[in-house]
Amino acid sequence: MLAEINQILTPYPWQQKQWLDLQARIERGNLPHALMLRGAPGTGKAHFAVALAQMLLCDKPVAQAACGRCKPCLLIKAGSHPDLLLMEPEDAGKAIKVDQVRSVVEFVSRTSQYSGYRVAVISPAEAMNVNASNALLKSLEEPGAKTLLILVSHQVSGVLPTIRSRCQVMEFPLPPRDEALSWLQGCLGDDAGKAERLLNVAGGA
Repeated sequence: MLAEINQILTPYPWQQKQWLDLQARIERGNLPHALMLRGAPGTGKAHFAVALAQMLLCDKPVAQAACGRCKPCLLIKAGSHPDLLLMEPEDAGKAIKVDQVRSVVEFVSRTSQYSGYRVAVISPAEAMNVNASNALLKSLEEPGAKTLLILVSHQVSGVLPTIRSRCQVMEFPLPPRDEALSWLQGCLGDDAGKAERLLNVAGGA
């Protein structure tokens, strides 16, 4: 669950291309106001979204990632940063309700508490029903200054076309097998056989 994240995240090794692309946009000052991260489940899209939000809210990013030590980072780790909103279904597998989306709309209409970005992450975007999606449209059309909406989608066909058309889409394919195995082996204490079996069961995700 997004709300349970209490640490500073960095993108996974197989997400470097997307990460560097966004860093370049940030440096040029042309980060879009709405991003849709799309791809199969298990590619780390929500992880990437939160890492990006943390970096944007950090006072002094280090090596293109949140520092983990400044006041905004400490608030992020405590789950109490006023300029970060993480939205997901109240119950796993259920819909994101219109009242939840209205709280996003209210959030992005406010002034930033720290004179920086306000970032809202919605995952998965296809969990929004028609009413919830329609409630979000105005915020996608007329976002406030330094506002970023990040929509994570495992099945983009389930997202209304009116929502998709207002977001810049970033693709997140399954990670290359060698990178996934290397990462898994690091997590499992170099148990190559177990890493192989797990990756096969997960279908490469």
